[in-house]
Amino acid sequence: MVYNRAGQYGSREHTLRALLSTDGRSWTTIYTHNGTDFDVLPINAGNRTARYVRVQLAETNYLNLQEVEVYGAGSAQPTSPPPPTSPTTAAPAGGNRYRVENFVYNAPDVYQNPRNYHDFIVNFASCSVQELNALSQQGQETIHVSVCRNNSRLTFTTSTPGSTVDYDWILLNNGQTVAGAWRQGSGFGPSVGGVIPNR
Repeated sequence: MVYNRAGQYGSREHTLRALLSTDGRSWTTIYTHNGTDFDVLPINAGNRTARYVRVQLAETNYLNLQEVEVYGAGSAQPTSPPPPTSPTTAAPAGGNRYRVENFVYNAPDVYQNPRNYHDFIVNFASCSVQELNALSQQGQETIHVSVCRNNSRLTFTTSTPGSTVDYDWILLNNGQTVAGAWRQGSGFGPSVGGVIPNR
């Protein structure tokens, strides 16, 4: 199961290939992608036996994936996440409020890094995310969720006019703590925080 990055880098995977090997030296291509965009791509290896799995591009380019999962014979495979949804002004029912601080690498003074807080309502039952900001309230922001695992992993992209931010959160303490990352254009850094009381 291959989880692609959302946003501007997602189209890089048009020439993705999957290969298998029993010894790590001799490789057999089992899948070549058809050049279309994808969010989640299931690849079936059939009855092949292998010790190693390789995912690569058929061209020279950066490979930007969210995640690759490999399952053995008889393993339960996850269901694909629901299709992307756009936020509404109402918070997703039953969601938790998270506050994260996006730290900026190469800030002028790392000891006086500007406070860069973002609040979100996250509902893992419906895999929905809403950012609590002015543009969200005005309906100008869309959010695409690409990976959603209950209280453990959340990958999503927020898009507003002229701005796209990718988030990749690992959730700890049964979903109470966020230890993740953010990227916006050439800017990137840690995105850390956790659950705060709903207002």
